[in-house]
Amino acid sequence: MFTLSDETKNNLINSILQDTLSKPSNKTHPYFVVGKSYFFRNITFHLIGTIAAIDENGITLQAGTVSYVANSGRFMQSIDDGILNEVEPVKTSAYINLNALVDAFEWCHPLPRKQQ
Repeated sequence: MFTLSDETKNNLINSILQDTLSKPSNKTHPYFVVGKSYFFRNITFHLIGTIAAIDENGITLQAGTVSYVANSGRFMQSIDDGILNEVEPVKTSAYINLNALVDAFEWCHPLPRKQQ
């Protein structure tokens, strides 16, 4: 049996992530559409963003559209009116593992781009 150094492990992980995030996908999904925006509720956090690619394991959100939602406030107002209490927009892309996804709602409002 052999072991990998921490540096080698990190290089492998970064390489896999870079490869995953940089490859566009032509795959379709029965519930999601590339180019549409969604409010995603994951096991421990919420994200809003526009889907750039879908593969069999997850969803890549387009850089510049992603926001972490720390506090959605009243859920109906969040989904129906686009009102959020605390939101942290980021400039990078994000990858959501489908196994961590609880549910999702189409986001029909301007994407949040200001921290609040």
